[in-house]
Amino acid sequence: MSDMALNFVFLILSLILAAIGAAVAAWLQHRSWVNQNWEQLRSERSKAALATVQRTSELIDRRLHSQRRLLWALREGDRRKIEDRRNDYVAVIQEWMGRLGRTKAELWNAFGKYAAIDFERDIHDAFARNGRALEARIKSKERGGLHKEESDLNELGRSSYEKI
Repeated sequence: MSDMALNFVFLILSLILAAIGAAVAAWLQHRSWVNQNWEQLRSERSKAALATVQRTSELIDRRLHSQRRLLWALREGDRRKIEDRRNDYVAVIQEWMGRLGRTKAELWNAFGKYAAIDFERDIHDAFARNGRALEARIKSKERGGLHKEESDLNELGRSSYEKI
């Protein structure tokens, strides 16, 4: 075999190896890009989920605090204080109801359908039951007691963060 034929074989072999090397490098680069893109997406979703949890917990805190203040005013029996606390409570309820749909949508998007359903069933409905009991107490003008309502609020305060 002549030198020229041998050089031609080495040239062809070099080109084949270069093509294989380029294909392997492209595959590794693509795999790296996919992994990097997935990590970025995961990080963005985690940040969005954390923001959802923070907004939801702030909303829960405001409602819990407002209902506790109303309950404490009912125990004291001071009509003016009860009316002030009830007005604050109504404002918090309006904010809660105004953001309920958005909160459920954010929970659904960040954590899935059942997180939104559980939020409504376990947290929203529990707050509503407790609020109805406090409203009934205001209408009845009965004072004192409210141990069950306070206990329910304390349990709701403890358990609500486990559910979001």
